[in-house]
Amino acid sequence: MADLKVFQNPIIPGFAPDPSVVRVGDTFFLVTSSFHVFPGLPIYASKDLQKWVNIGHGINRVDQLDLSGARTRIETLEEDHRLIATAGLLAPTIRYYKGTFYIVCTNDSRKGAGFCQNFYIKTDDIWSSNWGNPVHFDFDGIDTSLFFDDDDRAYIQGSNYFDISGNQPAATIKQFEIDIKTGKPLSETREIWPGFSRIYTEGPHIYKKDGHYFLMVAEGGTFEHHMLSMARSKNIWGPYETYENNPILTADGTNEYIQNTGHGEIFEDQHGQHWAAVLAVRKDGEGRYPMGRETFLTPVSWPSGGWPQIAQPKLSFCFSGPQGNFSAESAFVNYHGLLDFVQIRTPNPFSYLFDPIETKVTIFPSRTDLTDDASMVSFLGLRQPGLFSTATTTLMALSGGAGKRVKAGLALYYDSFRVVRIFVDFSASEIVWTAINKATGLDKELRYSLDHSADSVDLKVSSRETFYEFSFRISDASEWKVTGRIDAKEVTFRDFTGPIFGIFGTASSNVTSDWGIEFRNFRAYN
Repeated sequence: MADLKVFQNPIIPGFAPDPSVVRVGDTFFLVTSSFHVFPGLPIYASKDLQKWVNIGHGINRVDQLDLSGARTRIETLEEDHRLIATAGLLAPTIRYYKGTFYIVCTNDSRKGAGFCQNFYIKTDDIWSSNWGNPVHFDFDGIDTSLFFDDDDRAYIQGSNYFDISGNQPAATIKQFEIDIKTGKPLSETREIWPGFSRIYTEGPHIYKKDGHYFLMVAEGGTFEHHMLSMARSKNIWGPYETYENNPILTADGTNEYIQNTGHGEIFEDQHGQHWAAVLAVRKDGEGRYPMGRETFLTPVSWPSGGWPQIAQPKLSFCFSGPQGNFSAESAFVNYHGLLDFVQIRTPNPFSYLFDPIETKVTIFPSRTDLTDDASMVSFLGLRQPGLFSTATTTLMALSGGAGKRVKAGLALYYDSFRVVRIFVDFSASEIVWTAINKATGLDKELRYSLDHSADSVDLKVSSRETFYEFSFRISDASEWKVTGRIDAKEVTFRDFTGPIFGIFGTASSNVTSDWGIEFRNFRAYN
């Protein structure tokens, strides 16, 4: 039974854009874009739409998909705005049909003319994380989606850019019928709707209701002008009738705290109530949104024979919703939070050893730095869990690294353009704080002498809505010493990713690959 309760947003905080949702029985499953991090395509489950548990990833084996092309670059947009554009896994769609889960996705690999590879993966047991290898299919575009019709036919929809000469590229939605067993096309690819704004027309999803095929898209770009628009048709191939009151959701031109609302999914709970999961940012009056694009929940009114009305997302709202909790078995799917850890691009599986019982991680330093964009990096991270949060770790056995040209510590990482960190420079026996944003020219460094007798050091980064603060202490008994503070505006940028707290190790070529750096008790918490 649905009971009145208070919902809190975002439901998936920090680096959780482009949500797609499917309900199976009384359980909801949600997947988001992951871009340049591995494992990719995180999957969350919920019984009540409020408490979400990470139960696995669609891409969880290094031999499943190559993410080495998930690099970052600067692009120029309309009105001379600039974008930090990171490639990788974007705009997934999750569907369930006759006992099988499917995820359809685009891998922007930045490799040659056909840089966007579209694929789907599937599993019969979503709790096992046993997803198959990708089945690739031909589609000239991005944001591919999947729809199963009542006659068992399956269709792929996607966004096709036909004019990228200007700063506001024009795109259209195209579709083809697919053999879901092989990935082979069963029809030609045809345009079905050019969109409402006809600018950045992306993220298509088709829903069948009241004898109509409803086609929802994200438009206007994923920033200030972001929106959701809709059209419908009696035939899946069209023609599609554009809704006269489009867009059905946007925060453009408002003073809402929750801005950039758009790309998302409409779904129905077991009681017949419709909901939308959408991306948005929490943007303060001075333009800060350091958490990046997050997933928000909002109720939807969809009368019989009519069009859906999506409520503007709020930080909290009162509404009737489903109830329920997971079984004890389900709760242990994410044992010790292991599923929450991420690495960068296609990682070296031998770059670290993890002991969850002792809460110990040994990282073997890479010769690639976090600001490099092409190679494997020794990094283990956790998404920032909230605006007011903390990440801590203890760096052990400092004396063992004395004199080595090694840097190891704790970082706030968005992408190779934006890295703020506190670390031990073993060659100089110093604590170092650096802040880099290549897009703005930010490059700061502060150094502090490290007691040669110290054999361990605690490192901490604290986040608030307006700033990040980095500090260290030599032992539990000493006071924390602040090494650096940065305004959140200095890492806020038009981008695709979000903040990750992580431990790392980098080294010059004179360090043997079997020398590891021991971290204890690395965690990120609100």
